[in-house]
Amino acid sequence: MNLFAATWRVPGLSAHRLKHEMQRLASVYPTLDTGSIRHFGTTDGLLNLSMMSNQPASIAPRIYSHESRGALTLFCGLPVDPQNRCHAHDAASIDQHWDQVKDRFEGTYSIVRATKHPATLEIQTDLLGGEPVYYSRFGDGWIVSNSVLLIERLSTYRTLDAQGVSMLLCLGQVLGDRTLREGIRVLPPAERWRWTEDNSEPVTTNYCSLTSLVCRPRKKLRNLDFEKLGKDLEAPLVALSDEFGALSCPLTGGKDSRVVAALAMRAGVDARYSTFGNAEGDDVRIAAKIAMQFGLPHDIINISESDVESNWDDSCLPSIRATDGMRSLYLLAGVLKPLSNVNTAKEIYLWGACGEVARSFYGRLPIFKNNTSDKDVIALVRKGNPDGSYQLTRSEAQGIATTWLEETIADYVQQGIALQDIPDIYGTFMIDGRRLGNNGRALAGYRDTFTPFATRAFFEATFSLSPMQRNTEPLHYGLVRHLVPALHGIELAQDNWYQQNALLRYIGQSVNDRMNRYVNGIRRRTQRFNRSKSSFSHDDSTFHRVTWFESQRSKIRELALDSGASPVWDFIDKDRFERIMSDKESPMVRSRCLKLLFHIATLVYYQCDDERKEKSGPTRSLDRHGLTESKVAPL
Repeated sequence: MNLFAATWRVPGLSAHRLKHEMQRLASVYPTLDTGSIRHFGTTDGLLNLSMMSNQPASIAPRIYSHESRGALTLFCGLPVDPQNRCHAHDAASIDQHWDQVKDRFEGTYSIVRATKHPATLEIQTDLLGGEPVYYSRFGDGWIVSNSVLLIERLSTYRTLDAQGVSMLLCLGQVLGDRTLREGIRVLPPAERWRWTEDNSEPVTTNYCSLTSLVCRPRKKLRNLDFEKLGKDLEAPLVALSDEFGALSCPLTGGKDSRVVAALAMRAGVDARYSTFGNAEGDDVRIAAKIAMQFGLPHDIINISESDVESNWDDSCLPSIRATDGMRSLYLLAGVLKPLSNVNTAKEIYLWGACGEVARSFYGRLPIFKNNTSDKDVIALVRKGNPDGSYQLTRSEAQGIATTWLEETIADYVQQGIALQDIPDIYGTFMIDGRRLGNNGRALAGYRDTFTPFATRAFFEATFSLSPMQRNTEPLHYGLVRHLVPALHGIELAQDNWYQQNALLRYIGQSVNDRMNRYVNGIRRRTQRFNRSKSSFSHDDSTFHRVTWFESQRSKIRELALDSGASPVWDFIDKDRFERIMSDKESPMVRSRCLKLLFHIATLVYYQCDDERKEKSGPTRSLDRHGLTESKVAPL
């Protein structure tokens, strides 16, 4: 990975201070090499920029920075030039081809370019903001970094951000421009910010607007060119394979990974496939079948309950610190293996993130209802939020999250986006965008990621179809069938390929939904529902999270309740939390709000971390009216 921090018009921060705080961050990101620290800045202190990366042997052929003629270019993550004319893993090539390639880069990345004469600072974020860049204001000055903790250490430690915490607990993710720390924000996706000597505010440019991707003329499915779309999606994979050799690729019984595998196989890229799960699970069984039929190199990665339980103490805090508290412990299993391999070469991991948008995964508005409203959209996008039925989160936090969500939906409408498209747009450009960054930061030192679904070509094809047509999952169906027909015929883990007639598919879904509601109502009335094993609402065949949580429950409960004056209790009902975490309550009941309990545990560990107790920061109060103003403490 490449860690950086830049200051603009903050004369109180010296190059020595930047270097010192960078060195301290090596304890948070153990793959970083303190010997790699380099500094770039102006003599008058207007601009200071420092960076630190992994050891060269582990990141080759990546070259994260390049300095020449009083200018420095560096990148984080991994940009990809789909035309493969710029070696985007080399900062010198980015600098040389900047004007030609800056608007066409794909991938998960941020790019920083700075000059001394005249002094300028320019930062570009990727299409979804999957490689997050954070900033904080100090009068006319700015601190910008890809670490929230580093910004705090360079300025002042902060209290919890009420809106960020409310989002995590009530919406399941820290979203928008928020972090968990007061006064530290996130640069928007698909933007360039440029600071110059003449202006105290940066000039911002949106190089790929949301409306240009999603407000598209509709096509009929028969007019989609799967040959062209396949080639557009294969091109970045070929570019990565040419530069890095073997890529890592997930293989499961799901549809997103099926498309990624089909693209890799059709493009002929060198890839090694892997599957998370138990040998008895459908994912492993189907993946093994695919690997055998097509002769693919394939690994099975099994994370057992004992793996999580025995590594909990050594893994949870490093994961939380690396992600600044924005990756839930619900996802802890995903970091266990990499965290034990500090000195291994950094891999390129292909995955299926954002593929859900073309499957209308985030919502299906009733097409026969007149006057669909923004309230219908809000109800739909909140379906997947943490379970609030146990009232663990305070009403004030719920109100803050709801207000933000309403304003976000209203902003989409203001941009001219159709209500029927908003659930998929919100799920992809808001939730998935931040999830890529929040989750990916935990493994940034060990791998770079690329998803062919988070590309212009895929978004343009997706939104050329109506929401009703997307509901039949036509891009997944058509791509696999066109690219590798034999792969299309292999069973899926859960659903079969859907009926491609949109109306018939919608009617079938509606009937099925009504039948499920009817059956569940009968079960509840006869009380059979509460006696059955299915009452464990997180009985997961891949990761047994109920077992994980129960093994650590007493420890989490003690840590949370011992911090009696913690601001965490501004957001969580302490009495209800104490009751649901007690020995008297059954694991079955806890399982029904398990995600929320994992989010609360993450927040508790994050707030109690000794790394953040060296200074006290400003406060901001939370009441039923929302946030009240306070000032960030000066440097």
